[in-house]
Amino acid sequence: MVRFRIYIGSWSERKSWLGPRGDYCDSGPKPSLLPDRPYIVLGYLDATTAPIRRRGVVAFAARRAKELGADAIIVMQQGQEYAGSISSGSAYTSGFLYNRGFTATTTGTGFSAPLFLGKAEVLAIKWKG
Repeated sequence: MVRFRIYIGSWSERKSWLGPRGDYCDSGPKPSLLPDRPYIVLGYLDATTAPIRRRGVVAFAARRAKELGADAIIVMQQGQEYAGSISSGSAYTSGFLYNRGFTATTTGTGFSAPLFLGKAEVLAIKWKG
């Protein structure tokens, strides 16, 4: 799933949203690397992938940004989010009937594993010029 918020506003409004070098202000997350060429921010993508694809969340966000017309993305945050657990169990009982009674044995096994969704927050950008 991808949520996209388009950037709307003038350059002066964007300058108050972005820091002097084009990064986020102290109140928000900062990307580790910024492009060395001029760009326009098209919007913000909040991407979530299924647990089986959690390691490919940035590539997923990049594909979605490209579909929206972006030339590149700036990764603001990436990681994972706990989504629940998957559990399975089984039991087997065997018995033996004899002259003076009954004997039974039950054996059980169980398995539980956490599920994590892939999460990424990226800016979709377009090169100027």
